[in-house]
Amino acid sequence: MAGKKILIVDDDAFDRSLITRNLRAELPNYDLVEISDSSRVISAMEQRRPELVLLDIWMPSPDGFEVLETIRASQEYAGLPVIMLSSSTNPVDKSRPRSRGADGYEVKPASLAGYRTLAKAVSARLQEG
Repeated sequence: MAGKKILIVDDDAFDRSLITRNLRAELPNYDLVEISDSSRVISAMEQRRPELVLLDIWMPSPDGFEVLETIRASQEYAGLPVIMLSSSTNPVDKSRPRSRGADGYEVKPASLAGYRTLAKAVSARLQEG
């Protein structure tokens, strides 16, 4: 599994670090690439060739939905799995990413234990597909 990459896109450094730390424990053979600037996602994808993108929805321009639209419009990356992240538990907010082309939605955890659960969910998704 060496060489497999996950792109973690979030403007919040604390969230990124918790996601990365817990994914590293769950998926030690993956290269985890953190990006804080959503405008750099496509160039990072071209350089790193990730297997999965974890994409925060609410970021400064472009927001996660705009980034997702760019990914889906690209011939090269249209099929790349993208899981969107947000702290919202509102059912409408939770359904919106899938209707816009995301492969999944995960609520950003409110606790440290929640980040372990998120990492396990991402790991399970990678094992499925």
